[in-house]
Amino acid sequence: MSKKVNVLLQSFFINGNSNPRDRMSAKEMQVELMRFVESGEIAQEDVPKVNTIQNWIGRFSRAFKDTANEQARQMLEIGKAGSSAGDTIVIENE
Repeated sequence: MSKKVNVLLQSFFINGNSNPRDRMSAKEMQVELMRFVESGEIAQEDVPKVNTIQNWIGRFSRAFKDTANEQARQMLEIGKAGSSAGDTIVIENE
């Protein structure tokens, strides 16, 4: 998979993660990649099969969650080190 395609897939995934209404299936991602082919930004042979995109989504999703969990753990460790026994950390939802 080319670096450009990988970056595009990551942007589709992260955009869908940030805004669930924009979440794309593997097929929708492939269709979007074909638009980049039509505009000449990527070559058609660089567009992966739907099954390949599905596998990529699974791997990237796991890595994305692992990274988020590690960052949350680090934030909690920093909070524990900087707070007194009665303090709590509050994370507000949007």
